[in-house]
Amino acid sequence: MAAELFKNQDVSEVYHKYMTPVSSKVVDLILTYVEHKMGKPFKLAVDVGCGTGNSTRKLAAHFQEVIGADSSESQLNVARSCTSEKNTTYILSSSENLPLEDNSVDVINASFAVHWFDVEKFMQEAARVLKPGGCLALNSCLLKNEVHYKDISETLTNIFNENRNSVTHRSTETGAVHVQ
Repeated sequence: MAAELFKNQDVSEVYHKYMTPVSSKVVDLILTYVEHKMGKPFKLAVDVGCGTGNSTRKLAAHFQEVIGADSSESQLNVARSCTSEKNTTYILSSSENLPLEDNSVDVINASFAVHWFDVEKFMQEAARVLKPGGCLALNSCLLKNEVHYKDISETLTNIFNENRNSVTHRSTETGAVHVQ
């Protein structure tokens, strides 16, 4: 469905103009985690489902290299036209089949995009490309989420909701992500 919607360049341009920006608090939370787990310098961040690159550009100031990946060429066209950061590239790729080496990525970020993914395949792909101690950052508009993955579902859900509570104190909506 996303692929069809975002084939239209006009839709991508309107999306870019009105999309909610990623909070600096969210970026700071990601950076704090990565610094604690891996230390500096931050090498590679991949923004999966990057759309028009709003969160990709926010990450660029903090990483040696940032890759924005999206399945829509029109979204990537807008992202490229808005990006001046020299350490940032964009690739046409699904979230479930990233053209990256195993254990090569410090951070995988997905801002307002996971609802478009085949979550089970995406989680397997994230586990494949993340370095040990790497960070999977899933940013969502939903105010309460459940994350299910193997035998660590409760732990992931608690982490997600604890961090959500550190950014905002509102809680009215529920969403669920299930991964076997």
